[in-house]
Amino acid sequence: MILKWDGELGAVVEAMFPKNLSITPNFANQIFSMHFSGDLSNAQNLICLQASDKKIISKLLNYGSIKRSIALIMHKYESTQDKETKLIEISKEIKSNLDYGLTNLESLYKQYFSLNK
Repeated sequence: MILKWDGELGAVVEAMFPKNLSITPNFANQIFSMHFSGDLSNAQNLICLQASDKKIISKLLNYGSIKRSIALIMHKYESTQDKETKLIEISKEIKSNLDYGLTNLESLYKQYFSLNK
């Protein structure tokens, strides 16, 4: 999924795959806020965390004053091996062409994770 930070609303989901994924505002805020220690100027570009039965890898996409992240949500027993590298590659494509990334997240995911759905 792609999250965007909104100063009033917090983390807002801009795109997700699969589209029926259920993300609460609190969960989106939890993912996004883990990038920052104290304030928006002190950021960690790549984070891994576990929340209940999920494992999350998230890459910060910094557009100056606009902050976004792209997150991969997995089952807690899935390995993150090689997935961090693939998420970084997807984030580079999205950062170079945000409109394409927002409308083609499913295609990017399938391309990098070799899904044939």
